[in-house]
Amino acid sequence: MTGAGDNIETLNLAQLSLREVNERLQSHNGPGEPGAYRVASPGGVHALACGLDGDIDVEILGHAG
Repeated sequence: MTGAGDNIETLNLAQLSLREVNERLQSHNGPGEPGAYRVASPGGVHALACGLDGDIDVEILGHAG
């Protein structure tokens, strides 16, 4: 997990679609990009953060089906 000073982007499923969140996570490109992502309001959705193969941290705040 990353520390408090690290670059963390929050993706909120109450405001974004599952597709938008997954596309953002999968498009992580390294330099200049956040080092970690926090996903808020998952609401039990299935297939969240599927297919990730990059070196990133993803924290899900809540229940992810």
